[in-house]
Amino acid sequence: MARSNYPGWMSWIADWYVPQDVPGFVIFFGQSILFGLSIWALALWLVKRHEKNLAEREAKYRHIHLTHMAPPLEAASAHLMLASVVLSHSLSRTFLANLKKLFGGRIKIYEDTINRGRREVMMRLAEEAHQKGIDAVYNIRFLTTGMRFGQRGGLSFEMLAYGTAVRLPARTGFSDENAVTTSAYGETIEPTRA
Repeated sequence: MARSNYPGWMSWIADWYVPQDVPGFVIFFGQSILFGLSIWALALWLVKRHEKNLAEREAKYRHIHLTHMAPPLEAASAHLMLASVVLSHSLSRTFLANLKKLFGGRIKIYEDTINRGRREVMMRLAEEAHQKGIDAVYNIRFLTTGMRFGQRGGLSFEMLAYGTAVRLPARTGFSDENAVTTSAYGETIEPTRA
């Protein structure tokens, strides 16, 4: 097969990079594998960057109390606060998850994405609370909705978190750096007397 007979984009690659005796299907599959590995590496880098960003924001907003418990009775003010995020899996992760579905069992890829979504929505609540001068968000609840675009489209999900934003009355004996906090992982840090 003459090089000029390769499909459009393959002809210039064949002319520049491939010896004359390599069949076209080898070029095509080689490029497909290279493209797939590139997409996988980019998706992995983006996930790691998002996780690093989440860790930085969790450290920054540790002073905001986020909990599923009911708000205290002595609240100075309270109102509804909500945040949402829409996330999806990369094509490479979706492919790997579909392979895992063939054999059944725990699909860790989905768990990781949902955990990142939960952490992200908690940080969005904390950021909004910080901007509005809120001390704590109590009674936090999560709603998750799966979305599929088209019959064979990719799976995305929306995670919505809502809770009661509370300004607490000024307390004596407590300092800001020792405020009650709950991380996005559910770790509770109790206050200490000043």
